[in-house]
Amino acid sequence: MLDGLVTRVGNERFIIPIARVQETIILTPEQTEAAIRDGNRLDYRGVTVPTYELGELLEVPIDPTMRRIGVIAETQIGLACLLVDDVIGRQQVTQRPLGIDSPNSDRFAGGAVLADGRVSLILELDQLLSAT
Repeated sequence: MLDGLVTRVGNERFIIPIARVQETIILTPEQTEAAIRDGNRLDYRGVTVPTYELGELLEVPIDPTMRRIGVIAETQIGLACLLVDDVIGRQQVTQRPLGIDSPNSDRFAGGAVLADGRVSLILELDQLLSAT
């Protein structure tokens, strides 16, 4: 079993292992624009952290005018902020292997079926962010 934070980007659901999540923060469109303008960096509690638009990393269409939620997570590069559309909640899931071998499959630790029956991918944050 994996404790995960279920997030939404566009119409897709992605799971971030809860052990990596430090906090979630709601960003206004102005704060999101400022982070992008400042070289994809966000001031978080006096520390500058790199900011990544999860939709762009995973090639999922996003609406840039929407309010964004930042998931502050611990990664091999230190703290990072992942911008998502919504945080669905915390959920325990059974991690399943993907069973595929593609150039981008290392970005995912596996898949899981959520409580509502949707299939979701579990993110491998270090691999995902090292590809940027």
